Amino acid sequence: MREIRTLEQQPSEAPACWLIDRPHTLTVCRGTVWLTIEGDTADWWLRAGDTLELAPGSKVWISASESGSRFVLASAPVFSSTRRFALSLYWMLARLGQRRSRAI
Repeated sequence: MREIRTLEQQPSEAPACWLIDRPHTLTVCRGTVWLTIEGDTADWWLRAGDTLELAPGSKVWISASESGSRFVLASAPVFSSTRRFALSLYWMLARLGQRRSRAI
């Protein structure tokens, strides 16, 4: 499952701090958004239509520089370790079956 959040922020509001637990994509829908990523030497200024990938483990501060700035945060789907193992096993067996059929 994938989570998608649409957020709106005003310049008068304090910057929001996000701890990114899994890969996220931030897309600006309206206005201009300012981002600071902990450990990054440069700040990011994103306008409507701009997108930025956020890595897991990142600490991000987000603020708006225009009234009514809106952005979307979308997370990548997360699979449990059991499901990930099952999918890996399925693909490995499928490839093994393809190799056998080619060898015959």
